[in-house]
Amino acid sequence: MLEKEVKDFFSSHIWFVATAGAQADLVPIALTHIGSDGKFMFADTCLNKTRENLISNGDIVIMAFDEATMTGYAVYGTAIYMQAGDAVRRLEEKASGKGFKLKMHGAAFVFPEKIEKLTPDSFGEATVVW
Repeated sequence: MLEKEVKDFFSSHIWFVATAGAQADLVPIALTHIGSDGKFMFADTCLNKTRENLISNGDIVIMAFDEATMTGYAVYGTAIYMQAGDAVRRLEEKASGKGFKLKMHGAAFVFPEKIEKLTPDSFGEATVVW
């Protein structure tokens, strides 16, 4: 079960998503959601390289960081990419409710395998929290 502290942190910060493929990619993501099952989800509005990488191998890292507290989290996992379905529809509804005008191409669903808490004291030795 995902800890409330981790869920709250990611719910209140911009996510940075890193993927690998023929070309590595790192992008900020604003349209996000964490399901009650602990899956991390984000919308694809203009993520061409990220989409290609996720379709080719699914390896992903999601990070969020708070500059004021110098604290962050890194989620390592595997993602699947979907272009349709109930969860994609829910993200589309969330996007329109927030005023996003971009067309949604699909969504990524991330299955966390490891979550690390990052603090100034943990450089080189992050704390595994999940």
